[in-house]
Amino acid sequence: MPKPLTLDEIAEELLAEEDPGDIILFPPDDGVVTDEDSGDENEANILHLPSRMLRSQVELQNRPSTSGENRMNDLEEEEIDVPAPKKKKEKSCGKGDHDEEVFTNSQEVMSAVECFELLYNDDIIKFIVDMSNLYALQRNHTLNVTCDEIRVYIAILLLTGYLTPKYMRMLWEVKSDTHNDLVASSIRRNRFFEIQQYLHLSDSTSLPPNDKFAKVREYFTKLNVNFTAHFKKAGSSHISIDETIVPYFGKHGTKQHIHGKPIRFGYKL
Repeated sequence: MPKPLTLDEIAEELLAEEDPGDIILFPPDDGVVTDEDSGDENEANILHLPSRMLRSQVELQNRPSTSGENRMNDLEEEEIDVPAPKKKKEKSCGKGDHDEEVFTNSQEVMSAVECFELLYNDDIIKFIVDMSNLYALQRNHTLNVTCDEIRVYIAILLLTGYLTPKYMRMLWEVKSDTHNDLVASSIRRNRFFEIQQYLHLSDSTSLPPNDKFAKVREYFTKLNVNFTAHFKKAGSSHISIDETIVPYFGKHGTKQHIHGKPIRFGYKL
């Protein structure tokens, strides 16, 4: 056990610019209890304490370690048991999950692009291409958009989630602080906005009646089927689902109003 020290001895170590560690001072067991201060509280000094306090025993904790043989000698003299290293906590699954399923699904390493292309596969891309070209023809316009162009269009939308430009056209500007080589070299500005103008997710001539989500119902159905089919392969049950509001101030039956939110009007996703 370490040799008991007095507060007076600790004060000498402090004056010698040594760090004794955490000091725990126990009041002297002499039956005397007083609230009397030893001096001004703003000018407190360990040397201004009463003599009976300075002579009382103190306990040191978290004393700074020394290096080399001195540290080993200290351990032998003090007979301190060195705690064993903590075992790494094993990975556990969340409430309602099955460990075997989580570990099995987590073994396959997939990149972010591979995971996205698995859930948002060629069938979804082709559906957007067909519906957009059909809508353009119904508006007496020839779009002839391809699957590759739709992929580039979606990639730019995902990119703007990080860059967040005030106007999409800024990505094609020649100014050094707004121009983006990746976007400008992938697609022409006019072509991008042409695709955006005629982008469609349904056949407007055969929409189901009494369905407020008719224009995106088939698109949602395809996504749900695809996500369910590839859920186990794309990720484990360690998935966080959040919600967001897409700003919209027009007139539509599915628009929501949440008072007190930064975005009060819009679509909840």
